[in-house]
Amino acid sequence: MSGGPAEEVRALLRLHRTAEALERATRALADDPDQPDVVVLRAIAHIRLREPEQALAVATRGCATYPDVAWMHQIRGGALSALGRHRNAVDAIYEATVLDPLNQAHLVALTEALIGLSSVLPKHLPDHRELIERAAQAAAQARTLAPHDAGAHFARAEVYLTQEDWKAATESARQGLAIDPEDPRGHEIAGIAAAGLDNARRAGDHFLAAVRADPHSSRGVDLLHAVRQRTQYWIAVAVLLCVPLLARLDGTWSNTLWFVIAAGIGIAGWILWDTRGRLSADAKTALRRAKRLR
Repeated sequence: MSGGPAEEVRALLRLHRTAEALERATRALADDPDQPDVVVLRAIAHIRLREPEQALAVATRGCATYPDVAWMHQIRGGALSALGRHRNAVDAIYEATVLDPLNQAHLVALTEALIGLSSVLPKHLPDHRELIERAAQAAAQARTLAPHDAGAHFARAEVYLTQEDWKAATESARQGLAIDPEDPRGHEIAGIAAAGLDNARRAGDHFLAAVRADPHSSRGVDLLHAVRQRTQYWIAVAVLLCVPLLARLDGTWSNTLWFVIAAGIGIAGWILWDTRGRLSADAKTALRRAKRLR
């Protein structure tokens, strides 16, 4: 990709200043419409701002004007995925891999699209298993081409998530975050894997990091909501279990038993607060920030 306006827009996107990036791309194209790099970046900005219809319109026009630009097809596929049109998304991104087969970014995108398509099929169907196998092959090829690319590790982690191999997903996400510790997608994947291992505290920390890195991360916000709901659920369970127990106490019970019960309740409450309750205040702050910046 070239410098000039495209580099300015790319820099803004790297800083997650997405609205500014979209504005800069729009102005650049108004001055000179013949800038395929800027067209791609404008579509990316629309996707990040959760505007897939606009992204699809931009990318579709771009594909018609620049049919040999692989990135145009990949971004069109990303917009189609966001709209739930997964089979069309796979076709579009596959076209990108044909045009530029040695680019790991297209293989990462193909992995995600295949996983998206598999998600709408029942797991017992052969087609579902075949899609996951193809996704695993694409992710492995991406890591072979670019072992130091964080996205390639995250793609493999996504495959592990579909297989519910939480430990392997955690390790792949950890490798990706070691390369790019601020990547919101990597934190989302690591958080989901941590939740799969029933580590709510670590999951909440990763989801919070995802929203802080990218306030427009809709999945990060949704996952934070899930953590808060789980927090409220377990606290409610603890209260419902303790109240009947206390209600059964009478004067014949010894002070020692009272002490043991009170200590047990105190320890259980501390564990719940330390692993889950502490996340609620942080989650609320991140959610307010995310809503304010949308």
